Amino acid sequence: GVDPTVTFATDEETDRAKAILDKESIEKSKPMLKIRVNDSTGDKELIVSKRRFFYPTAIGRGTCCYVAADLTTGKRVFLKDSWRYDGDRLEREGDIYELLYAKGVSNIARVIYHGDVKDQEGRADQRSVSAMYAEENWALRTRTLAQHQHYRIVLDTVGKKLTEASSSRSIVKGILDALIAHKEAYEKADILHRDLSLGNIIMIDDDHAILIDWDLSRPVKSLREENARVRDRTGTWQFISHALLQLTLKLHTRQDDLESSYWILLWTCLHH
Repeated sequence: GVDPTVTFATDEETDRAKAILDKESIEKSKPMLKIRVNDSTGDKELIVSKRRFFYPTAIGRGTCCYVAADLTTGKRVFLKDSWRYDGDRLEREGDIYELLYAKGVSNIARVIYHGDVKDQEGRADQRSVSAMYAEENWALRTRTLAQHQHYRIVLDTVGKKLTEASSSRSIVKGILDALIAHKEAYEKADILHRDLSLGNIIMIDDDHAILIDWDLSRPVKSLREENARVRDRTGTWQFISHALLQLTLKLHTRQDDLESSYWILLWTCLHH
């Protein structure tokens, strides 16, 4: 449907955004868009053009990522627009980032602002409705449906993909930096990432990378306490551990994420 929080940028806003964004982030054949982020400190507006990443199928969380222009600060920022799982066991990604930063976790981005997307009047949240009808008599019971909440998060760091690293040494260093972030999050904040994958390691330069996409992470304690029958499966299937793929009720552990780092290294080296 129509999203009232996304509008066309004015000519003046477009000209200012072009002076901020790099040419790889500008799509000349389409007009630039202005996207509103409903942060707790007030609404913020960013100008975007070309999508850096988007989920290509109709199922999933509809994630779209942009390198955006913040006209207030004159800086490039990273905007992620997605439909997050709206459940008691999952925190908002921005809240996870703030916890990790407070605990001194290395190799992560800083959150500038984030929030659930509101309607045009800034009141009701934008939520999916399919899960509301899952128990109706006419509904086909093929799988459990989860409610999703439209959500945006803005990070201060813009980098490049792991596959764009200049050398095999940079690839290994990038994965190492991601594992350091993963280790410190586990030990300092009791957080398990649960989605180590190729797209979640971002190279800042040839000698430094960060680990992003903490939206599926969980406190380790909550994973241990939950009933195995309601256990959810997360991750990018090319990089999920063998045990998680074979055993549907297995607890997701640190060892599974460590195995994912091996598959990332293997996949990247074969495709580099």
